Amino acid sequence: MIMHSSEMRLRLTQLGYDDKLSKEEIIEKVKRIYLEETGKKLKADIKVYTSKEARVGEKSGYNGIAIYIDSKENKKDELYVISQGSKDIKDWDYNIKAMLAGKDIRQAKATNKFVKATQGHFNLNKNEDSTSIIGLSHSLAHNNNTTAYLLYDTFDEIYSVNGAQTNYYQLYNANLEFRETVQSKFSISPIDPNAVYDIDPNKLRQFAEAYYKDKAKNIHQVINLFAVKVTFSDSRSSHA
Repeated sequence: MIMHSSEMRLRLTQLGYDDKLSKEEIIEKVKRIYLEETGKKLKADIKVYTSKEARVGEKSGYNGIAIYIDSKENKKDELYVISQGSKDIKDWDYNIKAMLAGKDIRQAKATNKFVKATQGHFNLNKNEDSTSIIGLSHSLAHNNNTTAYLLYDTFDEIYSVNGAQTNYYQLYNANLEFRETVQSKFSISPIDPNAVYDIDPNKLRQFAEAYYKDKAKNIHQVINLFAVKVTFSDSRSSHA
């Protein structure tokens, strides 16, 4: 990995909150981060693309920055997608509907749409030999990146700090295969949209973690500087 340390990835993630930076300034900051953290110059072509350019997230409130690093010297190229965490009223409204109620995945969908748009913009194709796509996130953005990955295989790896946890109700409502598996496992009605909320939330959480365990290996999160495994939030209280 080009940006191989947690410090480098954290500093990249912070760039996602400065909407006033030009593309040229972002590129210079990426080079500076690499130099300060490694003591070496980053010999690579760097390109930047934003969700605003792609016209993605205008309704949902999603914001993202894609940084494409093509290190020809090392024969390696990587795409870093920084999803922005909670920042304005649209984000907080989404927090309520998505992470508390589990009824909304619009920003997760926008995350996936932005990554696809970026691949097209930079002429990248996601296959076995393609450019690695790395999601960086904090707060709400962890939920967006992780949900997009679990639903659509959007990323190859995800790195987050102090993230809002994945919500298994979001996944239940959006993933037909997962939903049918849950209905079979817990013998709940497939025609009652609220039946899932009658399941013991701890048992549902454990089941979701087991169901997605293979993908969870590619999700890395740091909370208060201590690494933790991927977990699922408990939003049961919002349905009481």
